Amino acid sequence: LNVMVPHYGVAFWRAKKGFPMMAKLMRKYPGLYVDTSLGTREILIDGLVRLGEPGHYEAFVAFLQEFPDRIMFGTDAVITGNKEKTISWYRHVIAATRDQLEQDSFLFPLAEGYSRYFKKGRDPTGRLRGVGLSDEVLQKIYVDNAERWLAGRGE
Repeated sequence: LNVMVPHYGVAFWRAKKGFPMMAKLMRKYPGLYVDTSLGTREILIDGLVRLGEPGHYEAFVAFLQEFPDRIMFGTDAVITGNKEKTISWYRHVIAATRDQLEQDSFLFPLAEGYSRYFKKGRDPTGRLRGVGLSDEVLQKIYVDNAERWLAGRGE
């Protein structure tokens, strides 16, 4: 049985402890997968920020390195009637989710100083830390892992 646990199993929220706990589960259950979605609005921004912080960043990177074959791309960009959710908003959310994986650092306009989700003490430009994964790992996360999971082939 293959099971998808969204939002990295919410391990990102307390990444220093959360990712090691999620890794323990994934080692025990080979059909367990996670996706890259962090949620929306302030949860998304807080998650992107948290994963770039010392201690949390290292736990996040270690998790990505151990399980590149069991992580799938996801955005949690649920379509609703919320007026905030414009096409531009969806583009920013999807781009941030990808940029976090693809780049060493990236700009996320929804985290900038003008955003209602901006918190004092953060970079007012919305610059966040990414992990700059290799093209090989990105291919797995964006395509290969989902194809294998949907086909029911597991690891």
